[in-house]
Amino acid sequence: MNPEMSIRLMSVIEMIPPRAKRVIDVGSDHGKLAVWCLLNNKAPKAVCTDIHKDPAQRTKRALADHMLSERSEVYCTDGLKGVELHKGDVVVMAGLGGNNIIDIMKAAFELTNDDVLHEVTFVLQAQKSIERLRKYLASTGLEIEDEEVCIDRDIFYQMLRCSYSGRPYTLSLREIYYGPKLLAKARQGEEIVKAFHKHLDDIYKIRARGDQEIRQMLQSE
Repeated sequence: MNPEMSIRLMSVIEMIPPRAKRVIDVGSDHGKLAVWCLLNNKAPKAVCTDIHKDPAQRTKRALADHMLSERSEVYCTDGLKGVELHKGDVVVMAGLGGNNIIDIMKAAFELTNDDVLHEVTFVLQAQKSIERLRKYLASTGLEIEDEEVCIDRDIFYQMLRCSYSGRPYTLSLREIYYGPKLLAKARQGEEIVKAFHKHLDDIYKIRARGDQEIRQMLQSE
């Protein structure tokens, strides 16, 4: 039986591409994402990590309760420490801050060969600092393949999927703050994205008073 999933988590799962060989859920908390993916054949195997002991134990129990222990591994560790990335992996980092996601990716990239990285997909849902995350992705050569928005309990959440090309690129300030794929979807008339961007307009107008970069971004429209 599938665990009860939030709109946010289901939106994250929908970003996972088909034919994933392994889903790695960083900061798994309760293990629901991994359980759902295994029960619904999103991937044949799952790895879950959490920096805290209690959430790691919760995840391990949830997988055992669904008789999924043989198809999964659970680590009490910081980010991806101790987890070797393989070709075909999909790394999910949802509910973490953008700066935390960047630190985890930097550490993993130092330990992973380029030929492996080229065949790893990252699905990211940053709770904050997503503009810094997009800057990092561009500077590192991680191509943003898709972006989505959902509303869960009256809160907007952004998800993005990226993969490594090794070719750094440049995003405009507007793409950094509004999302390159989301801007395209807004132009195509996607109502939820248009509503989200209107929400961002209101936030950035206030932040621009004390942030020169945001002020420059708004003036460049």
